This record gives sequence, C-alpha cells and structure tokens, in this order.
Amino acid sequence: PCQTFSSDQRALVDRTGLYTYPDVLIVCGPVETAAGDDDAITNPRVIVEMLSPSTERYDRGARFRNYQPLPSLTE
Repeated sequence: PCQTFSSDQRALVDRTGLYTYPDVLIVCGPVETAAGDDDAITNPRVIVEMLSPSTERYDRGARFRNYQPLPSLTE
C-alpha cells in the first residue's frame, strides 16, 4: 500500500526543520504530516531527486545530509 507524490508535495525533516520539494516521494502505509501542517509529509520511504548540472552538487551534498535523519527513509 504505497503512494507516490510528485514534486508539488512538500516534505519536512523534523530534526532539521527544513522543508523540501523532492522530485518524487513514496510513502508506504499511512501518510504522516507535520503538526499543524497537513501539506508537509514527514514519513517518506523513498525520495527521488533528478540531478541536473545546476543542482547536482547541492542534491548530493546538503540536501542528501538533510534527508538522512528521516527514520522512515530506506532508499
């Protein structure tokens, strides 16, 4: 029972407090959202970022480090 979300869906990493708009989010099981913000998913299982020359360094660096504390993230 997994759901796929496009880049219009916002994600929140609670530990860092940062919101992002990944290219694709996959949530398996119930969708969990931030307290007081039903538009920000907090439990993605998979996050996909499409790399481009202008964003690759950020996506592989700071953005990747931001995602790592997510306990739900497996890939």
